[in-house]
Amino acid sequence: MRPLRLMTFNVQLLPVIAGVSEGTVSVPAGIAGLLPGGSADSIARAEAVAADLLKIKPKERPDVLALNEVFSEDARDLLIAELKAKWPHVIESVHEGDLEEDAGLMVFSQLPFLTLPGGGDRRERFYADDAGADTWASKAAVLVQVGRPAEVTTLVFTHLQASYDTEEQYRDVRKNQLAEIRDLVAEVLGSSPNNWQNVIVAGDLNIRGDLDATSNEWFDIFDTAGDPFGDLFADSWIEMRPPGVTEDLDPGLTNRNRETQAEQRLDYICRFKTIDGIDLVAHHMRVGHRDTSDHYALEALIQMRDDHCQPTSAVDIDALGPSAGGSGVGQPQTSLATFVQPDIAVEGGRSWAWLRRPGTYTFHHSPSLVVEVYAADDISRPLTRLDSLSVTDVPPAVEGIYREFERQVGDEGSTYVNRSPLLVSMRTKSGDPGGGVLIVLEHLGDTKATAIALPAHLDVPVPFPENQRLGDDDIAWFRLKTLETLMGKSRQESVTVEQPIGSGSIEALDAASSTLGSDSGSGTLTHDFAAGADDELFITVRRDSDADTGQAIRWSTPVSYLRLDKGFTVHVTDESGPDWPGEDEPVFEMWMDGDKLLTTDWDDADTGEDWPGIAEKIFFEVVQRGGGPSKSVGFTETLDFVIEDPDDLGAAHGVTSWTIAGLSPNEPPERKRTVAVTVFDTISDGTYTVSCTLSRDP
Repeated sequence: MRPLRLMTFNVQLLPVIAGVSEGTVSVPAGIAGLLPGGSADSIARAEAVAADLLKIKPKERPDVLALNEVFSEDARDLLIAELKAKWPHVIESVHEGDLEEDAGLMVFSQLPFLTLPGGGDRRERFYADDAGADTWASKAAVLVQVGRPAEVTTLVFTHLQASYDTEEQYRDVRKNQLAEIRDLVAEVLGSSPNNWQNVIVAGDLNIRGDLDATSNEWFDIFDTAGDPFGDLFADSWIEMRPPGVTEDLDPGLTNRNRETQAEQRLDYICRFKTIDGIDLVAHHMRVGHRDTSDHYALEALIQMRDDHCQPTSAVDIDALGPSAGGSGVGQPQTSLATFVQPDIAVEGGRSWAWLRRPGTYTFHHSPSLVVEVYAADDISRPLTRLDSLSVTDVPPAVEGIYREFERQVGDEGSTYVNRSPLLVSMRTKSGDPGGGVLIVLEHLGDTKATAIALPAHLDVPVPFPENQRLGDDDIAWFRLKTLETLMGKSRQESVTVEQPIGSGSIEALDAASSTLGSDSGSGTLTHDFAAGADDELFITVRRDSDADTGQAIRWSTPVSYLRLDKGFTVHVTDESGPDWPGEDEPVFEMWMDGDKLLTTDWDDADTGEDWPGIAEKIFFEVVQRGGGPSKSVGFTETLDFVIEDPDDLGAAHGVTSWTIAGLSPNEPPERKRTVAVTVFDTISDGTYTVSCTLSRDP
């Protein structure tokens, strides 16, 4: 049976009263919003949410989509009108029927809901315990059953009590609500959990699950014996960790505090822990859809457990050891090749492999397999391959393994480089159960074909073995590829080699092996060059004695990447002028490397809101300039912004450009940048916050 694609997404479509109290809706807008069809802000956000969900490729759309915080009735009506054609089975609301708001839960499904034991297609549980501002809503959980991936799969969706002042606040309420979820499942599946199977719980649990949490609430629920919920349900995100890793390499952040721009993990997909180990698990999870809410969507591919079907149970390539290459007594050190033979027993399932060492790898695989490579610290976005490598070009030391599988793997392999460890996902192209072969070639720079690719601003060890040759001629090969920035500005780059002992030489070559420059001697060796678009350079390193080791090579470049796939936010921290009776009508201008990229305006900016669709507007302009399809946009100097609210009275006011600088050489490879922008006004200035993510890698 096919796997279940499941999404939980807190879309923050608040009712007007809550919006006014939080400052996201002005008082006049709030009064207008009390009229039928008058909640313009919620309708606009619902339109953005629906458009974002409908952009998902049909084959990747979730089978079941659970939304939190759909409190606005006008927004609810719009979502039904836009989404029901693709997800025809709908739970429109969960409501206790008194004067409270409903629970804000909606469920859209491509699969029909099954009839539950005792009748009906859903079961609701309204929590006995809530507190603070949450008391105005009918806090609840809703249970349904669908026929995928098991014949009867039980799904529970909820949104737990929020914290407002501290992370610890109301944790006892959340604990009680989780216990009530257990009671809800018992109503349908029976009182004894020994008889339960195929149960998934998903939603915004408001429990911080990231490393920056100051509370131990996650450990109290999921890592302490005796908890009524945690004894039965596992947090699926921690199963996206590689084998033996005890902390999240990918933090799985799903929420952004609009005021501070700090991120945290609050949204969960939890699986039932069966006694016999025959259970449903997430073969893959990812975080996405970052631009329409203060939460991001959390998705999971749910299927029956299988061998190596999750990152946490991935095949450890190091544990297998090399099948070809390496070195023997009196022999040179060479690149290494290892093979994996995935055997996928479930439809649409995954098989994973784990590469502990960062570096450059080429993957050749059976044509029947689809292979995706992920950085272990970002399992939501597959890496883009650097290059391809034909089996006819692999070094002689590893040719034997390719001959062994020559009729089982394709002729062309894909080469990847990353500064962190890698996870490799394998599935069959048809989606049917099946197997194949994956050959993993680790580049150790012993030939030009196995040159080690250089990530920017990373000290990469030169793999010279002591008193032993590297390859046939003791030359270490490296490569780098410069990429065109959006504005095409010229720039200087360099490659340096540090030699702690001894002496040697470097030579820079183009793709045709023509010499571009060289340096020799002891200490630091350098090659400076003017970078162009999509230039490929090869660097060879030689040493004067095979006793000289410990060299490190580094590529320095001024290029940074604006990661639009990780969101771009302009937040109204404090609108200019009085917060009511009106709203700002700001104009936003953006420059990249000194060239104007975007001018756009907004006619309804209120304190507490985010500029709608700003990331997509930027990306549209990027595409118009010849960029894309990647949402990583290269630049060399700065991003500059001007935000102003044109003064209807024509009074003079200042305009200032605000800057976000590219990454400095010794900064981490990915950083979030935030700048507060003053919007000048004749009565009182406003403040907008611009937030984005910069990366060294595209």
